[in-house]
Amino acid sequence: MKTKFSFPLTIFLLLLSMIPFSSCSDDDEEVSSSNLIGTWQYTGGKGWEGYDGHKNEWIDDDTDDYTWTFKQDGTFIEWEGGSSYEYYDWKLKGNKLFIDGDEVTITTLTSNTLVVEMYEKDDDGWEYWEQMSFKKVK
Repeated sequence: MKTKFSFPLTIFLLLLSMIPFSSCSDDDEEVSSSNLIGTWQYTGGKGWEGYDGHKNEWIDDDTDDYTWTFKQDGTFIEWEGGSSYEYYDWKLKGNKLFIDGDEVTITTLTSNTLVVEMYEKDDDGWEYWEQMSFKKVK
């Protein structure tokens, strides 16, 4: 007995074999702190704030004079507008970055790009989400 394949099925299987397969990344993927060490210039951000289902969205492209510096000893320096410095402690656990106890999620970290997101929600229905992008300058 002969096995008979249909032409559409054969084409479908050939096309299916050409699709690259990739796995989804885990939200807690390990991030290397060595890539984080240095000074990062803010390049822009976006976000929203809302209450009870109503959201106000924004895009921030005011990138003048705002940097984050991560030092090897766990010191974090936030610099804004010429002479305003704030010093905090930082630590990294997976892709979660803790700055003075506040948690942000690192969504992208390469040798020259850092993107973080933060989300908050309270019991009264208020929500806040922000994404901030940086480029490494030192």
